[in-house]
Amino acid sequence: MKKLSLFCATLLLITSHTIATFATTEVTPSLDPEILTNNSGIRLLLIGMVYDKVTKQPLAEASVELLDPASASRQRFVTNQDGRFYFKLIENKSYKLVLVNKNGSVEDQRMISTINKTEPEIMHAVLEGSRPALTANSEYTVRKSPTTALPTYDITSLSFKIQIGAFKEKPGAAFMKSLGNRKVVTETGGGGYVRYLTGDFNNYKDAQNLERQLKQQGYNSAFIVAYQKGERLKISAEDAIKQ
Repeated sequence: MKKLSLFCATLLLITSHTIATFATTEVTPSLDPEILTNNSGIRLLLIGMVYDKVTKQPLAEASVELLDPASASRQRFVTNQDGRFYFKLIENKSYKLVLVNKNGSVEDQRMISTINKTEPEIMHAVLEGSRPALTANSEYTVRKSPTTALPTYDITSLSFKIQIGAFKEKPGAAFMKSLGNRKVVTETGGGGYVRYLTGDFNNYKDAQNLERQLKQQGYNSAFIVAYQKGERLKISAEDAIKQ
């Protein structure tokens, strides 16, 4: 009796989520209070989480599919900010749970079995995937002209920071949390963008090391910016140190 009460209580927590089922046509049934009745037919429920394999943070907008090879049916769930997904299961089935990325490739998978499960039960699964690469904004794209001479700089007067993004709205807490205790500063960019930067180095190799670490943490669009006497240069850091 306690197990059944726990099962029903958990279902109440997910009434705001939607499961999209794909067969010959797409159907979008919602989990609502009606499923808590004795004749609802739901006895087995799968609750899972998707995590970023690098940062170990919940992964939003991840596409999770539950495949039933026997009936060729497929259920699909797209996670929100908490990284959770939910699926209704049927007894005596062998399911394949897969995490599919934006390119349609499988990033992670699990086998889920309900064979010989006769009592109401909440099952659990964890999947790991990759966060989509942060796209660099065109406002800081550098284009070189082969016919235009680049200005010269005294390399001893240069300093370097790492730009991790540029946004019109403040990025979410998950984006900032992955930076740990690193100090983050902001600059006003063009077109209403605010640039977010971290690190402050006089040595270009030290800046390269931090850039590499940030990319390993999922900040794939991070790049080095050069400054002279506190002024951001209009050419790339790589070009600045070549002068």
